[in-house]
Amino acid sequence: MQILIGTHYTIISLDESKMNTHNLFSFIKSQFPLHQINQNSILLNYSKENHFKHLFLIKWIYSIHKKVNRRDSANLREVLIDRVEKPIKIMTKKDIESKNTIYLDVLEKSRLRIRLEHKNYRLFWELHSRFQKSIRNVSYQNDFFEISIDNQETKGNIKNIVEAQRIGEIDVSIRYNPSELDPFLHYEARDDSLSNALKILSADPNEPIDSIKKRYKKLLVRYHPDNVYQEGMEKINEYTEIFKNLQVSFDIVRMHRY
Repeated sequence: MQILIGTHYTIISLDESKMNTHNLFSFIKSQFPLHQINQNSILLNYSKENHFKHLFLIKWIYSIHKKVNRRDSANLREVLIDRVEKPIKIMTKKDIESKNTIYLDVLEKSRLRIRLEHKNYRLFWELHSRFQKSIRNVSYQNDFFEISIDNQETKGNIKNIVEAQRIGEIDVSIRYNPSELDPFLHYEARDDSLSNALKILSADPNEPIDSIKKRYKKLLVRYHPDNVYQEGMEKINEYTEIFKNLQVSFDIVRMHRY
């Protein structure tokens, strides 16, 4: 971390890979509603109304600096406090308001993996805290964790994320397969989805999964869009839709059986 004492700003450069800045940024967003965010910096203007919040923030930043550097910068705190009426500009190596993609991977009937497309430790720990009661496996290196989705609280959390596409103050774009995730989020529709899937696959409710799988593979070959590429786009689109429905239906049947 670098703290630059300039004429117009107190500029503070933070390395998010070496410190947990989640609480710091949460405090800033909640207590400084007029803050300005650029690509990799956050600017806090000073006013008499937020004088004590400004002062508290400077002391907090100093304590982080002291901890990271493992030495007491004796005069630094006084210098910062003397400049409390100056605007503060916090720089980070990462986008403070970066957009993120969360992948929801269904691993089995009662296990889901939440994985970030780009490393973002603030978002990772915010998700981690939300699902900490159900976590089964954590990988810090690859930014993912697996959770049990048997309890209602966990299902509710996942449902909120999917519907709102928002984690705390960070907007998130979520990509997932509805046919895989919906049975976990909407249990009231499970029987209907299974019934429809079996109907599309011409399968019996008590038929062994291996038998259904054989028929499913034959249907995929039969309705592959490449079979009708000479018959025009209308026919290709028709076969493409049937092909997708077959894949979704088999996934639903497989999830209900295992």
